[in-house]
Amino acid sequence: MPITFTLSYEGGLARRRQIDFYDAAYALIGFQRSLAITTHFVINGTVITQAPSLKGAQILALPPEEGSWRLTAAIVLATVFAAPQNSVIGHLLTSAYDFVLSEALGFHIDFNKTLGQQYEEVRKTRIPLDRQSENRFDSVIEKCQTAIRDMHRPIVASETAEAASLLAQVDREQTPLTPKLDRDSYEYMIFTVEDNYPTEVIGLISS
Repeated sequence: MPITFTLSYEGGLARRRQIDFYDAAYALIGFQRSLAITTHFVINGTVITQAPSLKGAQILALPPEEGSWRLTAAIVLATVFAAPQNSVIGHLLTSAYDFVLSEALGFHIDFNKTLGQQYEEVRKTRIPLDRQSENRFDSVIEKCQTAIRDMHRPIVASETAEAASLLAQVDREQTPLTPKLDRDSYEYMIFTVEDNYPTEVIGLISS
């Protein structure tokens, strides 16, 4: 079975199975983009800036569920991964996407207790995936910021929905992801603090 992630809007007009078309289009692009960037990083260990650059997997849209405003994305891994490995990679990907969303929305998760344990499971199965550090995930979170903000559009622009939730499924095991998208999570993302004091940073830039 494929690894699936479901984005579901609720409240407002979404309660009556309606949602603003323009905002929905941007939200779905943001959903796909955030999944593509995270999936590519988990599988390949590199951070992409464009969703079409995803390698090692394909993200497919499944038919919308009748009677609700939900969209499910199925992640199909490349044939280089054996079928029994899908479960292990699926759980790692679920933890990774949950971590990216949570950190972007201000819900801080213990990296070592979540992704650290998942990478240990991958190591035991000898699946050729490199363990990534929390610092490297910061780059993924940064690249997903705009996409996650776009997922808020039906809530904060047209206000045709009040909130959105995400659900992952691997081998019929469903996992609700930590953060719920709402106006508060959007306000957190757009809030910035400016420092009047200059800071000097010395280091090497790779790209």
